[in-house]
Amino acid sequence: MTSTDVRKLRNLFGRLSERLERMQRYTQNLKATYNIEDLRQEISHLSRLVGVMDLRADQLTLDDLDALRDGVARINSLSSIPELIREVRYTTDVHKSARAALQEDCNFLRNTTIGLQIGINLLDPGELEDLIPNQKVAAYQFAFKDEKIVVVDQLPPSSEPDSSLSAAANEVLVEQGQRILTDLQGSNCSPRLIQAFVALQGKLAEHKNVVQIGMLNSACSKITIASAEELSTTLLELLKAHVEGVYDYLAQDPNWRIFVEHSVSVKLERKDIDELAATARALATRLEAADGAAEESVPAALRTVADLTEISAKPDGRLTLALARTIENMVSLVTRVAAALKEDVFSEARKWTARVVLGSVAGAAMIAIAKVPGAEWIPETISYLLGKMGMK
Repeated sequence: MTSTDVRKLRNLFGRLSERLERMQRYTQNLKATYNIEDLRQEISHLSRLVGVMDLRADQLTLDDLDALRDGVARINSLSSIPELIREVRYTTDVHKSARAALQEDCNFLRNTTIGLQIGINLLDPGELEDLIPNQKVAAYQFAFKDEKIVVVDQLPPSSEPDSSLSAAANEVLVEQGQRILTDLQGSNCSPRLIQAFVALQGKLAEHKNVVQIGMLNSACSKITIASAEELSTTLLELLKAHVEGVYDYLAQDPNWRIFVEHSVSVKLERKDIDELAATARALATRLEAADGAAEESVPAALRTVADLTEISAKPDGRLTLALARTIENMVSLVTRVAAALKEDVFSEARKWTARVVLGSVAGAAMIAIAKVPGAEWIPETISYLLGKMGMK
């Protein structure tokens, strides 16, 4: 193992240690009970293990990583105990229940451990495929249809007891929005506002993806505020009420609630967001140039999530997460193809598409996306696969 590889591994161990120290702080002010003491001991045990692994980063084994994964699993199991309902400071400006904070940090530890295993190259491509996370709720998910990447729907759960109420609310919003659109088109408002409102109403009518609706609703809200002076008081209030109505409708969907909860923890600087947006656009261009690699809706989707982050100087966490997760979902799809490059499981066309995607995301974007909770696995995975493909 080279000195560069060892340095990268020690950086990962440093990030694990920092997160474990924070997890220990969650428990310090909680009333001592048998369960809390077990949790503290597990965190301390894992911290010591990480310290030992850091000291011999050039001699790690699969047994070491198995022990690390087992420790994370035990902490995750203990994080469900009732005593952890108390709220703690998660970051400078975010508070969560100790349970939610611990579980989110366990996700970080688990994903970073995947990066460690990939980074020390102690697995074969088939094992890598088993470690790759599935696609997540996002603005867009993807699949292969024949030899092309396509966008797939993310329909709301049909088993929800209040699904009929949600459908009714959707119908009301579509009808109400049409009346507002008629008023907008007869006003002197910015064409940009009309365009944003039309896009929002189109997604509401489709009723296929709550994250897309939420993104467009956020965009519509920001443009409405920016256009306030061009609107009559009545029309402005109608638009504000409509935006709030859409958020109320979204709140009935469990996928949206989970997405919003995760978005609170996304804290990227503007330069990181710009890097991800530029990556999405570059990926769109390369997929268009790679004849037959993707349907037209795929580059359009990538450009949409990139464009929506430019609506304000500081995009909210929902818009940022929608962009990052769309890229992550694309990487998740093609890494399964790239993991089997030496096998006959996938066609040459799909393997070529995997190379296009991974090559586009490699670089500064990997640093930015690794800051998004749940995406910590991406940098080491891409670096490993590009090395296997001779593209590093």
